[in-house]
Amino acid sequence: AGRAGRFKTDGAFGETGECAPFDEETIERVEAHDFEAVEAIHWRSASLRFESIAALLASLETPPAAPGLTRVRGADDEEALKIVGAEAEVIDRVRSRRDVERLWEACQLPDFRKASLDEHARLVGRIALYLLDAKRRIPREWVSREVESLDRTEGDLDALQQRLAQVRTWTYVANRADWLDDAEEFRTRTREVEDKLSDALHAALTQRFIDRRTSALLKGLKREDALLAGVSHDGEVTVEGHYVGRLDGLDFKPDPRALDLEGRAVRNAALRALRPEISRRLRDIADAKDNELELGRDGRIRRLPDGAPIARLEKGGSLLRPRVALIGADTAAPPERDAARERLQFWLAGAVAQELAPLVALEAAWREGRLPAAARGLAFRLVENAGALDRAGQGVDELPPEARAALAQCGVRIGRHSIYMPALGRPQAARLAAILQHWALPDPHGALFLPRVGAPSANLDRPRSWAECAAAGYRPFGRFAVRFDRLERLASALRRAKGDARDAPLEPHLAKLIGRPARDLPKVLTALGYQCVKEPGEAGPSRWRLPAETKPRPPRRAPEGPFAALAELLPAQKRKGRKR
Repeated sequence: AGRAGRFKTDGAFGETGECAPFDEETIERVEAHDFEAVEAIHWRSASLRFESIAALLASLETPPAAPGLTRVRGADDEEALKIVGAEAEVIDRVRSRRDVERLWEACQLPDFRKASLDEHARLVGRIALYLLDAKRRIPREWVSREVESLDRTEGDLDALQQRLAQVRTWTYVANRADWLDDAEEFRTRTREVEDKLSDALHAALTQRFIDRRTSALLKGLKREDALLAGVSHDGEVTVEGHYVGRLDGLDFKPDPRALDLEGRAVRNAALRALRPEISRRLRDIADAKDNELELGRDGRIRRLPDGAPIARLEKGGSLLRPRVALIGADTAAPPERDAARERLQFWLAGAVAQELAPLVALEAAWREGRLPAAARGLAFRLVENAGALDRAGQGVDELPPEARAALAQCGVRIGRHSIYMPALGRPQAARLAAILQHWALPDPHGALFLPRVGAPSANLDRPRSWAECAAAGYRPFGRFAVRFDRLERLASALRRAKGDARDAPLEPHLAKLIGRPARDLPKVLTALGYQCVKEPGEAGPSRWRLPAETKPRPPRRAPEGPFAALAELLPAQKRKGRKR
């Protein structure tokens, strides 16, 4: 076929898509009609035995007698027979040759649904049980319910195709006059449902490939004038009267039902039409007041009162110098984006300076050299660890009085077990610090650690770093964390309990100071450096000892003047701790 005389010119073989070019051998075999011979033909025995289920299976598995034939394997009806025929309830009902034939008829139900083998076998097994009972019929109530559930035209293409496949199964059942009492009625009913679903599927396919919205948007993109766009109060975006998606803050989310060409048309038309609206919102953000902005627990900055997210905290920032990135507005002009981002960055820096003022002041004192040399290292570590440190190993005992005084003036409290800044434990400060510390991690994952306001302790869903817990005002102990000030109250209670003795009894009420069960108290004390000194078999509560400091105390200065002789006469025990 083709133009006259075309047969006089040799043709050529071509490829489509990413298909590799034909090799010369393949071309020669095609031209010479030289194809590989068929080695075998699929075959299945037609001589079936219905004396029993085992006999039927054996006859189905009969190998072919002639060469060039290969037995069919994995047929749906044969596999269904193996599963259903092994059920005890089916075996009990099969008592005659006719029962085996009825079972085989049920197993031959086509798998229109393309379901799994087990799911198809369950349907076959239920039909077989009805066909093998005394009435030998499938109940009309069951079939009616199944067909009624499929008489729906809503949903996407996949849902319509699945319903159409299922109703064809019941059409097959209805065409078996010996399976249903009202077979003619159900044939009419299933045909109506099948036609309705076929029409809905055709309409969906037409809507998918020849869409009026796509045509309208493509025509609008070719025009020179601006597209007519609108944004409702809840963020729905319409272009030229067609719904195209949602505008959430500065981020446009296109209609997920628009795919391929339609999706590109929707997105391009929306971005072009929404450019003025996004520019207006960027200007509003650049002029926003402080009380109109809010940082959420998810690390996103929202614009009040609508609460739409407009920016997020970037990974890798620091607690005192967080970084902000806009969400959306990718197609806006760079000056507009920069102005909005700088406004949010300035607002967040102001919030840090206000809520985390003690930590900001400590960093400034360290950076400007206003701290004694002995205190600068400790101040730097406090800033790097969200304003709190474990006292052990920090060399606090060697700090001279002027270094301690300078740190105390900056709001640093050197406790018995922790070095922290009590002002950072205020609810607003702890909330801001916890959010910034979590989202400043290189790879933030899991929920934010931020216990309820005033909680003395909190359970941990996973192991947390020191900085994560310290930012919220807590010290981690494995699967839970305790507030710094409560730990210091516990240490004070232990000192009062032991008096002049070195050992403190572990009373159950001490656990209430840290808001933990009594069973958690030994773990906390062990982590803080206490040692249990209760002897085996000793009755009474456990006693705990905090080892004495290894560094000896400086010798007391000998009294001078006329009171020197009197001081020597006073007992050492009464002289201990007396104010001079």
